[in-house]
Amino acid sequence: MRAHARSRFAFAFALVAVAFAATAASALAGNVNIVRQGKAPPVAPPHTHYFKTIQAAVNASTAGDYVLIEAGVYDESVKVTSAQSGIWIRGMNRNKVILDGQNKPGNGIEIYKTNNVWVENLTVRNFDTGCSSCGNEIWWNGGGNSGKVGAHGWFGSYLTAYDTGLNGSYGIFTGNETEGSWENIYASGFNDSGIYLGACQECNARI
Repeated sequence: MRAHARSRFAFAFALVAVAFAATAASALAGNVNIVRQGKAPPVAPPHTHYFKTIQAAVNASTAGDYVLIEAGVYDESVKVTSAQSGIWIRGMNRNKVILDGQNKPGNGIEIYKTNNVWVENLTVRNFDTGCSSCGNEIWWNGGGNSGKVGAHGWFGSYLTAYDTGLNGSYGIFTGNETEGSWENIYASGFNDSGIYLGACQECNARI
């Protein structure tokens, strides 16, 4: 009986080892797209690429890739589309990675009809109202005003959104999407809602 048990244990262990190796290989298959305002190193590790802007790094990413943003103030709006489903956008320091709208009309980070996108560990500020659907700092947009759920899988953690001019619409915003979560988030200074989840009858959300 003991020999039979050892045989079953060895077989189970072999299956676990194979599963772990497959998972590790899958994790290593993605690219790491680093956003750096300074000079990139002359030689980068495999699967690592450097970009000057967040949008350029996002555009180069596909499912399983990471966009890692180094400390700095970034004067840009970022839009994520369905070609980038399944990516991670992660700042290297919540308080020092800042997308700054300079109190002009626009959106900070908009994830448009795109599934399973993570945004983590950064700050977006001062993207104001003044144009159609503007004034949103971080927006998982499954199809605003469509009356339909157009995406699923929205995940945000360690995020800060604020507007010093009190002229932003929504700080951290998910609409027309299901199945997601926010953790450790903060928003202030908005003339509508700092944190907003809506347009989903069964949202399946955790906040």
